[in-house]
Amino acid sequence: MASSSQGLSADHNEPGKDTDSETTNVDTGQTSEKLLGKRRARESPGASNLQIQEEDSLSDRDADWEPEDIEISISPPGSASKFVRLASEPDDRSQHSQSSPGPSPGPSMIRGVRGAVALRHRRTPRTRSSGREGSSGEYDSLPNEAPNFSCRWVPLQFPEQEPCKETCTRLSDLRRHQRPHFEIDLSYAKEKLDEVAVSKAQAALDRCAGRGQSYACEVCGKVYSRLDAVARHRQQPQGKYCNIMYKKMRAEEKARAKESQGLEQRLRVQKGKMKRRLSESQKKTNKRNSMMTSTNMNTNTNTNTSKG
Repeated sequence: MASSSQGLSADHNEPGKDTDSETTNVDTGQTSEKLLGKRRARESPGASNLQIQEEDSLSDRDADWEPEDIEISISPPGSASKFVRLASEPDDRSQHSQSSPGPSPGPSMIRGVRGAVALRHRRTPRTRSSGREGSSGEYDSLPNEAPNFSCRWVPLQFPEQEPCKETCTRLSDLRRHQRPHFEIDLSYAKEKLDEVAVSKAQAALDRCAGRGQSYACEVCGKVYSRLDAVARHRQQPQGKYCNIMYKKMRAEEKARAKESQGLEQRLRVQKGKMKRRLSESQKKTNKRNSMMTSTNMNTNTNTNTSKG
């Protein structure tokens, strides 16, 4: 009997414990909801202000396609629906939270902010066309005439002649027009002028033809656009003969340069000797002249004294 009574009392105690735990859970849930509500009331104004600032700072590119008169509200976590809905009227709780000032939340608080947040009416977006309205008058003052490129070529054979007055609207047409002129100058320079004039005429023709500066092999005459390409040509098996002849030519040029330098030195020495001889002869003649003048003056004084 005692065991049966103890079992009944134990059975009666267990449901009592369950009821106590349920009441404590309900109380803690209500207090947590109250605390969360107060926290939402403090944190919602800062979040709404930050979201409004983000919407105001949208760029022109995003404002071209975004809607203007749509307000978005997020349902609180306690409600059944957890989806974003479109609302035509602002929420009363958001207006109340906006009217009550609160501390500005930090970055960690912004992430945890939840509750009803309503967006204000957005400003009219600034489109790309509206941003360029003031720039239309700047292009009115620009000239609508096509550019003119004048030739102004003066023949190398007749420098006193007037320059060519041909004009073209394109630079390519001008180069095509100038090419025969420079070919005439090059042929005249090769026949009548020195190597410097020939190189200048060739450079002008190369610029006109769009080739730039050209380099030719001194032996076979092949033309290349770069000087290192000519050196590579001489190092290849096909240019072996050109390389041998080029080295001989360079050796002869060096020998001639040395000879010319020796001749210049000899001429300088001879000029120095001639200057010294001339200076010595001038000194001797000056001495003789001074002696002659002194003797003449002495003879004149002697004759005058004898007559007196």
